Amino acid sequence: MRQFLLVGISQFLIIASFAQKPVWVDFEKRKQLYPNDKYIVGFYSAPKKTDKPDDSQLQTLLEYAKTDIIENIYVSVTSASELNTRQTGKEFIQSFSQQSLMATKAELAGLKTETWKDKKELYALAYVSRTELISFYKGKLATMLANIDKSVTAAELEKTNGDKEKALDMFYQSAKQVRDAEQAAAILLGLMKQVPANNLADLNTRINNGINAIISRENPTPDAAALTIAGMLKKQISATAPKVKIASPTFQDTKMGSPFSAYFSKMLESKLGSRGFNIEQNTQNNSDYVLNCTYWKEADKLKLMLNMYAVKTGKITATAEVSVPQSWFAQNNIAFMPENFEESYSRAKAFTKDEIVGGGLRIDLWTNKCDNNPVFFENDTLKIYMRVNHECYLRFVYYMADGSKVLLMNNYYIASDKVNKVIEIPESFVCAEPFGNEILVVNAQTEPFQKLNTRDQDGYTFINENVTEVVAKTRGFTKTTNQTLNGEKRLNLTTLKKQY
Repeated sequence: MRQFLLVGISQFLIIASFAQKPVWVDFEKRKQLYPNDKYIVGFYSAPKKTDKPDDSQLQTLLEYAKTDIIENIYVSVTSASELNTRQTGKEFIQSFSQQSLMATKAELAGLKTETWKDKKELYALAYVSRTELISFYKGKLATMLANIDKSVTAAELEKTNGDKEKALDMFYQSAKQVRDAEQAAAILLGLMKQVPANNLADLNTRINNGINAIISRENPTPDAAALTIAGMLKKQISATAPKVKIASPTFQDTKMGSPFSAYFSKMLESKLGSRGFNIEQNTQNNSDYVLNCTYWKEADKLKLMLNMYAVKTGKITATAEVSVPQSWFAQNNIAFMPENFEESYSRAKAFTKDEIVGGGLRIDLWTNKCDNNPVFFENDTLKIYMRVNHECYLRFVYYMADGSKVLLMNNYYIASDKVNKVIEIPESFVCAEPFGNEILVVNAQTEPFQKLNTRDQDGYTFINENVTEVVAKTRGFTKTTNQTLNGEKRLNLTTLKKQY
């Protein structure tokens, strides 16, 4: 279950039975009370269930509402980072791509919540002032930067005095502090739509120079890079035989995988295992830590950035950064670019425009491999699992590597007895050509979907319209009343012909 670090929470449980309905329950009045330019709002409602206490159900709705606020910030950060790429600089965008994965752990300073119920329905509201949140994160970032500067200066002094082991530990600790500060800066970017004043780039340079003076992080092969990473992570993790889930590496900030992603995952599993890490292979996330990796083209090298964070707290506990010459990939015929990069990148831009946030329907989506950029090989079986918080209709659209669009299921109805329960989609799918980056998109709404222009071919229902038209017809209306609910979930998959 997602956890939230909440600062200054003021929680109100208004559960006096059948009192007068508060005005915030109404959609239009809620917009007037909490205008978007001043507040970030999360709201959920659901029919009462007789098999659970009202308080328990209301608390669940509150968690959904808080998550909506977090996701609203996340979408704002993503959008702002795209608009500000030139002024943010490549290094900030690299760091943000890692930190955005931690969006569900953001602190919500000044968060306020309310609940209400009548005879049939339960309601939950969460809201936070944009001004208060900006003020909090500006203060937090300033404090973080001052502390990091002191930590780096102390590490540099130890290096000068000849205690390289102690200096290295201190540089690693400073690097973790920088990752936390980058998240605060990223959140401010989303809230203010501009990059906050900071000296993170200079601090990063000092840390990297300090580490490079002690150990070599330039590796001739990915195998050597994985060994270096394992050593760096082990030095920062004190737990014995920690259980680690390795997320498939992705290219830059695209969330797309490649043949190299599969190859390097195996390298990491092997090297981390040799260093005493217990690698989690099953789809149920029972791990203590999750290791995320993005890789970036830099001149004639490929830079790999890794963060390991604790599942329970969301805190980064270890970080690593290494590089490999790009010439190795051509010599060994292993591609690091997604196989259908241009098509997938163009498609992703269509999805990010006018994303659904706070539509009142919450979708959890995963596969038999995982929910974080899974990799499937030829003849692998894809199984899809999901959970939704309300009665609704579902539409499943699968965007294939060659640009084709397949309507897997349409107007699949989730009745009240299936709400908040894990559902395995009855059909399974076998991985076959074409290979590359593919996306599964699930949309939910409380009314049937608008009809798409389709054709039946080879046992599948293909969509004839382009991505923009499909998105428009699938997302349909924006929320304008209390009765219209919608939601969306996307899952990136990488399909490959052979295993590595």
